[in-house]
Amino acid sequence: MELRHSDQFAVAFRSKIGYILDIARVWPGLIDIHNQIGKERIMKQVSVLVALAACTLGSSVALAQNPVITSYDIADAARSGFGGWAHTYGGTIVDTGSFSANGFSFTRADYSGGSGTLNDGSEGTSAGDTQLFANNANAHPKITLHLDGSYAIASITLYSFDSGNSIPGTIVACDVTIGGQTQSFNTTEPTLHDEFIDLSNSPLGNIPTNTVILDNFVWGGNNGLNEMFCIGEIGLVGGSTGFSLNVTGTCPGTVTVAWRNATPSRQLAIVFGNNQGNTTIPTGPCAGTQLGVQGSVRLVNTIGSGSGSGSVNGGAGTSACGHFLQLVESGSCDTSNVARIP
Repeated sequence: MELRHSDQFAVAFRSKIGYILDIARVWPGLIDIHNQIGKERIMKQVSVLVALAACTLGSSVALAQNPVITSYDIADAARSGFGGWAHTYGGTIVDTGSFSANGFSFTRADYSGGSGTLNDGSEGTSAGDTQLFANNANAHPKITLHLDGSYAIASITLYSFDSGNSIPGTIVACDVTIGGQTQSFNTTEPTLHDEFIDLSNSPLGNIPTNTVILDNFVWGGNNGLNEMFCIGEIGLVGGSTGFSLNVTGTCPGTVTVAWRNATPSRQLAIVFGNNQGNTTIPTGPCAGTQLGVQGSVRLVNTIGSGSGSGSVNGGAGTSACGHFLQLVESGSCDTSNVARIP
């Protein structure tokens, strides 16, 4: 993949190998992100080394870190044991009635003030460690996530186990509420049975919050069990409320990379990663800065920030579609939110 500025293309990018051939001409002091592991493992592991000239850790770096879910509440949960599935929860559980979903009996309950399966750090491996939800006229699950600080939220992933059951991966949409604002999102499934919700190009993605609410889950499976869904773990990726990135267009084809609230007259690095996650810059003046992308992380190009807002067009090949971009600003090491290539 390569992104070309209409009047600046001094970066030679070799996508198959994933390193920059001539980046020093465009941005002195920027060390190329390159593959160090040999051709037989190209694109599987990447050692990231980015040093921006005169960088200092800026206060906005915290907004690019991933939020930690310290606890969560669930209204209208189905108690563990529903359908033979099992989950854990360490808070207060108040039973609110007995009902059924798709012919399976369950005890409805409200969970509050605790942690368990949805934030235990494990995606789940089977029905024995994944939470099964009833979702019908008698149960409308509402999950409230409590975070360890105030963050902008770039994305939400609802994880589940990969095989052996037809229920994982059947959530096709849900509502997300942040800061009192609610928006409906369709999910995508970039990895098997993991539902991805992209907030990076939504107004909700710019609102700092310590609470995220998920409800109005929509079933879209083909197993006939339309009154239930499951979640093994919930993951959040933080964004930025200031320096922001928006990626639009058609992939493969022409995409537009737009930014706002950057520092004027700075250089911006466009960084690519296969997935959202954590990659820490290990050395140089920006050592310790955390990126929000991972997997074959590499520098695509550098562009000028102009007055602080602007856009460039670029050509994105098939191998880039569905993956992610992030911007890093020179002089401050500020990072933008992570945006998905459409």
